[in-house]
Amino acid sequence: MAVLAIGARAEAQTDGGPVTCDSLTNPVFISGSSASQPVLQALANTIGTSVSIVYQNPDSCLGVADFLAGMPSTETMPSAVATNYLNPTTGKAVACTLTPATDIVDIAVSDVFAATCHQYTPAIPALGAGQVEIEGPIQAMTIAVPATSQGPASISAEAAYVVFGGDAQTAGTTIMSWNQSANIFTRPSTSGTLNMIGEAIGLAPASWANAALAATAPPQQRGSTGTMYTAIVTAATNVSNTIGILSDEGLIQKNAAQLALGVDGGTAGPTAKALYFQGTGQTCGYLPDSTATSFDKVNVREGRYDIWGPLHFIANVANGQPTGAHAAAVATVLNYFIATGANPDATLYTAGADAGTVDLAKQALITAEASPLVGGVVPWCAMHVMRTSEIGPEASFQPSGACGCFFEATTGSTLESYCKTCTTNTDCTTAGLPACNYGYCEVQ
Repeated sequence: MAVLAIGARAEAQTDGGPVTCDSLTNPVFISGSSASQPVLQALANTIGTSVSIVYQNPDSCLGVADFLAGMPSTETMPSAVATNYLNPTTGKAVACTLTPATDIVDIAVSDVFAATCHQYTPAIPALGAGQVEIEGPIQAMTIAVPATSQGPASISAEAAYVVFGGDAQTAGTTIMSWNQSANIFTRPSTSGTLNMIGEAIGLAPASWANAALAATAPPQQRGSTGTMYTAIVTAATNVSNTIGILSDEGLIQKNAAQLALGVDGGTAGPTAKALYFQGTGQTCGYLPDSTATSFDKVNVREGRYDIWGPLHFIANVANGQPTGAHAAAVATVLNYFIATGANPDATLYTAGADAGTVDLAKQALITAEASPLVGGVVPWCAMHVMRTSEIGPEASFQPSGACGCFFEATTGSTLESYCKTCTTNTDCTTAGLPACNYGYCEVQ
């Protein structure tokens, strides 16, 4: 576990509430994407009790805005912000009480680049020289429907543009399967999920139907991943005309929770399913995974499924180190994502976790990220492609310390034929696969 180079407070961690957030041990306040909670909980579980992650969920671009304004996240729209301590002992979120005068955002977490937020919401400033943007693990976004929908199993970028486009709905232009405006659910225009999908289908946030951020939200608008899922799976009428947008990990994890809960004496409750997505220029649609029941994310990892991008963590820095009241805790959080990120040679911050300690914990974080019901995302070491802009061109990517085989094993997937178990590099005798990483022979 990572050890901070600062003294821990005497207050005990808590499994219940209410508790004041800033009374927790070495708190770091992270605000933004509602889809990011599984990743942040996975990180909290990995770090342990040396840092207390306090998470808020206004949405991606609102979290960026609050961070840049140097203020806490206290929004009441599109829905009231939840403030939770991500308890590493129980693996669950526990409400804590914010002190608005002092508990400002230390790290913004966004599904999309900060530049995307600025591009579509100019009131959100661009990042300056005093901020750093670090790429975390890869997540996919989905266009989802109820599991019982009898509509098409696939949707193209062009069809999605019409389904979600405000101009199209106003003009009465519809796609036959999704022609009921009341059943077309959306997120606010500042949502990272909406912004990423919008880039993939060519629909700017301001052009989405019912996506305007307003004190009184349209009935089709949902403020978080959780409320969007609920809207999709509880549609009582026009079920086959119901459609919405969800993060892939949110879809999988909330489906699992719903199935575990059950209704009517144990019968599985309603669930949602992702549509196959046919990107611009593609000839067929893809799911994030190879099948509807697998978790290998192979179509994301190899660049066939188009709607994917890294989580983004944004913090203040000066002289190459994080700044602020919780600088050491911020350094610890960022170091984990630097150590498992797209640039493994990036220098870890020194004001926080020891670099060697973080390195030893890399496998634990990769495991937590990869586990479908814990993190549900793809660590960079399992990717075969990369991109440097929102839904931008893909390029071949060969990570140092590759973990593709380990990722597949962790997700319970069928291993690629080249995956050979090993203990040391000397066990890796197949040409082109000389490195023993996380128990499997890899390219490097």
